[in-house]
Amino acid sequence: MIHKQFLLGLLSTTTALVSLHAYAQNMSREEQIFMELVEEDRKQRADQMDDMPDFAEPEDMEGTAEPIKAPARGSVSIPVNQLPSTEAMPQKSAQQQMQQQQPNVQQLRQEFNQLNSQIKELIPSEQDQPVVQQQAQQPLVAMPTVGTEETLDTPYTPDIKAVEECGVLTIDNGGFPPDVWQGVPRQRAEELLERLKENGVKSIAAKRLVERLLLTEADVPSGDGNINWLSARVSALQSMGFVESSYALLQGFKGEGLTDYTGLPQVWTEGMLMAGEADTACPFIRKQVLTAEDSFWRRALLTCQAVQGDAGLALSLDLLEEDERKNDPVLYQLLEAVNDMGDGPRLAPDVRISPLHAAIYGVYAYLITPDVVLKLPDVVLRKVMRDEQVDISLRLQAAEKLVNDYGNASDVATLNNLYDSVEYDLAVLQSPMDSAKEMLDGSKARALLWQAAGAAELPSARALVLRELWERSEQDGLTNLPASMTPDMRNIEPERNLTWFAPSVIRSALRGGNVSVAQEWWRVLNSKRKLQRDLALEKADLSIAFAILNGGLDVNDLETWWESHPLETDADKQQAQRVLSLVEANDLPVPTEMWLKLHEKFSDANIDQGKGPGALWLRVLGTALEQNQTGEALMLLVEPMLYAHPVQMAPQSLANVVTGLRYLGLENDAKAVTMEALMHKGTLVY
Repeated sequence: MIHKQFLLGLLSTTTALVSLHAYAQNMSREEQIFMELVEEDRKQRADQMDDMPDFAEPEDMEGTAEPIKAPARGSVSIPVNQLPSTEAMPQKSAQQQMQQQQPNVQQLRQEFNQLNSQIKELIPSEQDQPVVQQQAQQPLVAMPTVGTEETLDTPYTPDIKAVEECGVLTIDNGGFPPDVWQGVPRQRAEELLERLKENGVKSIAAKRLVERLLLTEADVPSGDGNINWLSARVSALQSMGFVESSYALLQGFKGEGLTDYTGLPQVWTEGMLMAGEADTACPFIRKQVLTAEDSFWRRALLTCQAVQGDAGLALSLDLLEEDERKNDPVLYQLLEAVNDMGDGPRLAPDVRISPLHAAIYGVYAYLITPDVVLKLPDVVLRKVMRDEQVDISLRLQAAEKLVNDYGNASDVATLNNLYDSVEYDLAVLQSPMDSAKEMLDGSKARALLWQAAGAAELPSARALVLRELWERSEQDGLTNLPASMTPDMRNIEPERNLTWFAPSVIRSALRGGNVSVAQEWWRVLNSKRKLQRDLALEKADLSIAFAILNGGLDVNDLETWWESHPLETDADKQQAQRVLSLVEANDLPVPTEMWLKLHEKFSDANIDQGKGPGALWLRVLGTALEQNQTGEALMLLVEPMLYAHPVQMAPQSLANVVTGLRYLGLENDAKAVTMEALMHKGTLVY
């Protein structure tokens, strides 16, 4: 039986062989030696291929495969934000290439034998060539500068420590001190990151905190690890959807030296594929298939065939065994869909998107279904958002997810333009609010409301429609989206006539961290002495939030808040505990009498107060804080939010998280988590 890795690596397509033919003419001596080893391996296995049954020749399969262009020598990776836009890309898509590359399988086998017999002729023997010293490329050893080149005769020792420590943030630009992982055992740190990858993070504020931690240039946790520490950090970032951030850590590396660092070849490959740099990643993958035993490289090679429009994908899929398909059923469903040009699979809520899945979705956007959009990483979402060939509904959903999770200004501008580009019938435009309520597509409903808010003549009418848009966003789980769709974008300015609108603006802005907008509208609400009952209740709640932000609480405001909450339902009682616990967690005093009054209303000694960590978590966290193990303490403080959004946590557990963040000096992060809990309304979608 022929070795499957060899078959997938060299027999996959005529395209790969033609590329090899062209590439051999410009090979370095080191590359020539590698190809001679490949040729020797091929000879040893060629006899075994003759025993294989002939493949049936499909009907009506004509055409010539286009050669894959090898990357230019000395080519380097470019940052994601400099990747060419969709408009600048060649008109021929990968799908179109596949349609034009339907091979005659019998002819493919003949070309395989013919071209491989020519390869050795293209590689001159060592006796015929003068000895030329070539410079070998060395991987990056310290971000962001590339290490010096060395000759082939110079012994090379990989600087593993420098690679593991590299980062793009320091304490001066939003990162952490270099000793952030001091005292944390390597195995412990890796276990915490694995737990994060397995469960995800439910709080956006917590995700951004972890992102900064993993991007920090810092000393490596002590002890031996299972994989390179940089690899562990990059993999965790990718799992949270921060592919562009992880790409920043990898952009100085090249495939040639990656194998010196355990785990780095895989995360580098995944990052390149998701960033759309298949021409950089796939040659490296083909080499790895021949030498590495890990089944990941066979799956990566199949992914290359898919994203590059390689007509040999069908043959590769035919050679797969059923057990191998079971290792990653979603991937093979996607590959079959690409090969057959069919529909993408429907994903269950608990199914995670892997980097290889994301790479395929990034090229074949027609496979994306609404349940997939919420699972895609940032770089793929941006591809979908910008691709004019993609259905407008999917583009809107991708843009909304980006704005909700990342809040990037350029993404906000793109979303606004997409909202304005959707066309509606005149009857729909004449009654936008009623029409939006009837729409099942929430993204198109929000686009309609956005247009209506801009078209209304009176500020009060614009405000009414914009508030409807925000409420629809919260119903659909996009709770941070309203913070970026601010009133000034629809020419709505803070004024006393819009006091009724102020609480909605403030809650939306604080939940997403837009404090400046919240403060402008708080001045409008706070300046009005006489308010209707509903507005007075809203003002009492919001006064607590601003007391926390400003670091000072007026006892009268606290009494007013207390008197406005009758504590009639279990939800009221739990919210009262949450508010008072968060006030104290932010180092503002709550009178003992108020806690006693609350205890008189009910006791929480024997009822379920919601999800949250218990005594074990508190004990381990306390030890990490006492021993100044900042990295471990940060991961422990985030851990409860792997399982529940802050608003779902037990009040005291949430208060412990906020107190711990403040103990570490992370005041802004503590307030961000606080606002997420206090200001939250609507459905939770992860």
